[in-house]
Amino acid sequence: MGMLVFVSRSSLGDSTNNGASKYVDGFCLTNVPGPFQPSDECPAAVVVDTQPCGRPYPHIVPADLLQASPMMGGNYAGTSDSRFCEFVREAGGGPFGMLPIFDRVEN
Repeated sequence: MGMLVFVSRSSLGDSTNNGASKYVDGFCLTNVPGPFQPSDECPAAVVVDTQPCGRPYPHIVPADLLQASPMMGGNYAGTSDSRFCEFVREAGGGPFGMLPIFDRVEN
């Protein structure tokens, strides 16, 4: 079970190097409490925090890239659901409930 978030793309073009957020409109965050299941339209992803420089930096990583070293591809995801906004605040993110998507992998 998880929380659905929806992708926000830049109008300047795609920088994901064919990352997942180029092809789907949302993700199901399996480590955020919610009533939803991953699907083809909203694949599984998780919120991770690598804490660079010792500061919180929560971001979204598609589940199939957890063993890779993905980087920010230029897109963000979020929802207006207050449960997600609270989760993001507690994870050290901003108050708006938008997180960067790390789905770019160099070949």
